[in-house]
Amino acid sequence: MVAQNITLSRPAGAALLRKLVQPLYDTNILDGGVATQLLQFFRIPIGGNMPIAAAPRKSLADTNMSQAGQLGTPQMFDLFGFNFEYFIVDFQDIDLVADLTRMYQQSVFTFFFGQNRPWLRLPLSQITQGVAPTGEVSTGDITADIFYGVLHQGPASVDEWYNFTIGKSPIRINTAEPFSAEVNWPNGAVTWTAADTRVRTLLKGNLYAAL
Repeated sequence: MVAQNITLSRPAGAALLRKLVQPLYDTNILDGGVATQLLQFFRIPIGGNMPIAAAPRKSLADTNMSQAGQLGTPQMFDLFGFNFEYFIVDFQDIDLVADLTRMYQQSVFTFFFGQNRPWLRLPLSQITQGVAPTGEVSTGDITADIFYGVLHQGPASVDEWYNFTIGKSPIRINTAEPFSAEVNWPNGAVTWTAADTRVRTLLKGNLYAAL
């Protein structure tokens, strides 16, 4: 009888993950004076170039995505809902209301994941601003003060967000699963009267990261 050596392979152990209450966020720029029809999010990671040549590379102030369009291994994310932020450039800009109208009343928000399938599509006006300035600011000289209301979409509260859960259960974005978001103006490109303006999409939820 000939002895045989049998080698048994043992599967690699699963990584230990820690659950964090941590949103995923990404920022894009509206180019002042330039017609825009589509803004995309979560496709350019930290260190990547903004779509406007004069803008700096993305930093942690713009995104916490380390890869383009997906989470790194072995990360996962439980998605509860969405916030959207439009950063006012100049409170004295008389065209601000018109720009806000173009942003929130003429556009559609879409979220994709999996095989680039749109899993949510709705008017952007339904996704509230969340945290934002509120109240009034004033300017002027010794002859007159001018007061400006601080505008934002929805109450300035962290409790304001679009709920994407099903029966209070979040939607899981798996490791290396593609996902992205976009804002589109289906009736045609719109031109922004204000200076270059940053806009941000946030995915509210829990991030699972390696210990």
